[in-house]
Amino acid sequence: MFVDTSGTSVDESGEYPAFANVVAHYLTAGDSINLVTHVPSFVNPDIAGRESLNSAPTSDEVFGGNVQPNQPPEFAYCATGMFDSPDDVTSGVTSEKNPEYQVDFYKTHPNAAGYKSDETGAISYQYLVFDMAVTS
Repeated sequence: MFVDTSGTSVDESGEYPAFANVVAHYLTAGDSINLVTHVPSFVNPDIAGRESLNSAPTSDEVFGGNVQPNQPPEFAYCATGMFDSPDDVTSGVTSEKNPEYQVDFYKTHPNAAGYKSDETGAISYQYLVFDMAVTS
């Protein structure tokens, strides 16, 4: 995963910081990224119109490891699942409650796209936007 915080805003007015407009790219086998321009390239076809989920997954352990059997860590599970669904938004919360963080995922960036391997089912994506803030 490549994370671009160049356009991120940080709100430090509360006890814990909140982050908005973090951009991430998730690459799988064969994909690449230009580290100067931050533009990724993908080898698999665009997933748009071929989504296999009816809705994007959510998580109550978004920073957890492999909570679901045979699934990637929860953050990746929510993000890739959103690209594999028609939904443009999903979210997850942390299991820690002091404080509890919520992560909201968006595929609303103009260049947001997911790519899925027909062979392995692996999902890559570009321009996932996410926000993270304390909920309690």
